[in-house]
Parts: sequence; structure tokens; C-alpha cells
Amino acid sequence: MDRFQAWIDGLDERDRKYYGEAVAAWSLAQRSRALELASILDKMGCSESEAWAFSEIQENIAQVLRFAFLMGVRKEIEHCAKFGLDELGSEHPSLVPLVVKLKQIATGSELRHLFAVFGKSLADNITYLLDQGCSGQLVEVGSTWALVEFNDDCQSTGRDVGGLHESSSEDDFTPQI
Repeated sequence: MDRFQAWIDGLDERDRKYYGEAVAAWSLAQRSRALELASILDKMGCSESEAWAFSEIQENIAQVLRFAFLMGVRKEIEHCAKFGLDELGSEHPSLVPLVVKLKQIATGSELRHLFAVFGKSLADNITYLLDQGCSGQLVEVGSTWALVEFNDDCQSTGRDVGGLHESSSEDDFTPQI
């Protein structure tokens, strides 16, 4: 039994039927690609690799890139939350008086938590903005943007890397501070 059958067997009855029929209809190449994608997702720390790989194969969504982008955001938040007030003060001398005050009223752990929550909130807002494109709320320019997938030859594959906000609140992307 391969990992996708084991995943399907763990689903509730309704989902087991849907996913089981879909996977059974995959070609050998699709099944092989799904296993490859799940392995890549495992290496990136994905807790639901089969579900993400299934979606990429079944719906032709650039799920591995979505996961990689959101994991990159999480790691940046963790880095910023951990780098500390001393570094913040040295990079921005105008903040030194505030850094001194913050250190007097909060522990390092409390401050890391504050920075992580703030960073996550900011990242979620930016992710939502990336997903929405320029919807006229910023400026009427007659065009929009999207985060898109490119192949190794820097050619667009035609798949966007959208829907980021739909997954950004999942546990995999919560900063570990």
C-alpha cells in the first residue's frame, strides 16, 4: 500500500470515497509525481503532504510553491522575532530609548512572542494583498499582479501561486518561538 492509500484510509467515509476514486483514476505518471511532491513537502516540514500533493495533481494548483512561500514567510517571522531588541536598537539608533523601556517592562520571551504575533499579522495582511492583486483599492491602474510559477528556464508555467491567505493560518505556518 502506498502512502496515498494509507492517507485515504484515514479519512472519513465521504472523503475516503471522493479521494479514493480520484487517486484511482490517476495515471502512473500522476501517481509518481504525487509521491515526489509529497516527499518534497515532507522535507519542507509539511504536516499534510498528501493533501497538498493531491491538490497539486488533481486541481493543477502550484501547491508546493504555495507551501514554500508560506513556510518562507514563517521562517522570516521567526528570524525577526528572535533577532532581539539589541540588534533592533543597533540597526535603528532612534529606537534605543524605546528598547530600554521595553526591556524594563517585558521579558525576552514576552517580547519575542509580541514580535511573532505582530509579524504574523503583518505577513497575513501582505499575503492577502498578494492574493487580491490591485483590486482598485490602492490605485486605479488598469492592470493587476499575481504571484506566478516559473520553470527552470524562467518561463511562466501559466499556474498562479494564489490562494495563499486560505492556508496562511494553518499550523504549519504558525511561527515557532
